[in-house]
Amino acid sequence: MFDSLEGRIDEFISLHPTSLFETILILLRHIFKFNVDHADAPVDFEKPNLHKILTFLYEHDTELVTEWANQLTTSVLLVEMSQLASKDVGFHFQAKKTTESKLKEFNIQEMATTMQRVGPAVWKLFSMLLEADLMQ
Repeated sequence: MFDSLEGRIDEFISLHPTSLFETILILLRHIFKFNVDHADAPVDFEKPNLHKILTFLYEHDTELVTEWANQLTTSVLLVEMSQLASKDVGFHFQAKKTTESKLKEFNIQEMATTMQRVGPAVWKLFSMLLEADLMQ
């Protein structure tokens, strides 16, 4: 058995003949699982290292990674918008049933807090759009 990470990778590749891409995916899955199972893992997969991997992929194929990121972001935003539109959240407004007291009870800060909790990605998008609008 090899002691170094590179030796283990070489051994793994020799035992599992697959495409380079499949090998990379298998290794990443193995390293992620190893890090979860072992606090003293030899490879640190904290956010800065994940960022390096994503940056490398983006630089390699910008169009593909951008499309993937757009699809992922759209999916997250759609789920959160659906959750925010749920009657359980309490954002439903019916003008016919609104009274003066209900309007006075309305609290924009409470609405913002609920929106941050239920739809954090939507909240971040709204915040970014408002900041961009203020910059003009």
